[in-house]
Amino acid sequence: MKQLVAFLLMSLTVWPPLAVGQAPTAADSLRLLLRTQPRADTVRVQRLLALAHAVRVGDIPQATQLNEEALTLARKLAYSDGEAEAVLALSVIYRRQTNYDVARRYAQRAQRAFGKRADQEGLARVWLQMSWIDLLQGNYVAALSSALKGLPLTERTGDLLTRTRLQINMGNIYNQLGDYAAALSVLRTALSNAQRLEDPQTVLIALNGLGNTYQTLEKWPQALSYHKQSLNLSKQLGNVSGEISDEINLAQVYGQQGNQAEALAHGLRARQLVRATHDDYNLPLVELMLAQAYLLANQTDSVLLLAHHALQLSQQTRSNSNIRDASELLAEAYAKRQSFKQAYRYRNLQMAYNDTLFGEDTQRKTSALRYGYELDRKRAQIALLNKTRQLQAQTAVRQRQQLYALLAGLGA
Repeated sequence: MKQLVAFLLMSLTVWPPLAVGQAPTAADSLRLLLRTQPRADTVRVQRLLALAHAVRVGDIPQATQLNEEALTLARKLAYSDGEAEAVLALSVIYRRQTNYDVARRYAQRAQRAFGKRADQEGLARVWLQMSWIDLLQGNYVAALSSALKGLPLTERTGDLLTRTRLQINMGNIYNQLGDYAAALSVLRTALSNAQRLEDPQTVLIALNGLGNTYQTLEKWPQALSYHKQSLNLSKQLGNVSGEISDEINLAQVYGQQGNQAEALAHGLRARQLVRATHDDYNLPLVELMLAQAYLLANQTDSVLLLAHHALQLSQQTRSNSNIRDASELLAEAYAKRQSFKQAYRYRNLQMAYNDTLFGEDTQRKTSALRYGYELDRKRAQIALLNKTRQLQAQTAVRQRQQLYALLAGLGA
């Protein structure tokens, strides 16, 4: 009921006029067009989707309502392209709110909608979304499988942006699985592509991935350099969610180096931003990072409070990597307090999730996926080469036939 009331209020809102000298934004222009041109057609669906995209960062409820309105109208008009784009946009919104089950259902609907239209570009974006959902939950086999399904589609359509973002996902997965050489190679390629595209948001996530990989390798100067570049870009773009992630990453790097003062400074800044924006996705990460900083200071009460809450939130969203990290912190904090029974309990939980994330089965399945992908690529290259040779042979035969005909004509 509250959603319906909010929708009606939004529909009846008279948008305030721009202040004198204030330049209209893209969102202002779209609102004006939607208000002054109320005709229910496919153009309106496109404008609703565009406005939802424009406000998605600052106003998630409004973005959700606009996409739902676009979806309803697209269905009424039997506008399959608009319906597919609307459900994919809703999947992205719910993923950002850590509602992964709903996000997955919308992504599956988008997959069916794009599949009916044989839209390979749309399907590649769906596989990217599915890869993100599983990556954020620590389901690395499924995340890599989706990325490898999307990648060939982008190669066929020439969609470099989606290909670059899939590469970033793959680089982050390889980092998590301990294949750092592959991670750095893929992420450097992705960063180069993002810079060539002049897409700052993609540059941002590529920088973040490189910083995380160097952080895992404990190469602190490189990790700090990439995270600081990412933080500066987030501030330039006004990307608060990116700024939160960067502050968390910097806090973690300083914490791993034993620099408690810098770790707490960046951690508290991240928490301030999370509270101001009600960022449910980053809240467990912030709490875990602060708990790590307090562990360095032997403030076990603060560690236990933050880590328990982070564990509770992460279990609700089934975020395996966060559950593992929270369990590890709880085990260490209880051990410091000599509560060995509790420490043993959480150490076992940590080990169980370690096995889920990085065990032999995960390694075997991801290796098989990569091998299968490379084998398919080689087969495609061989098939293309054979086809090229056949065409060249056919061309040569035609040229000989033409030459013989010409000589026969001259002889006659």
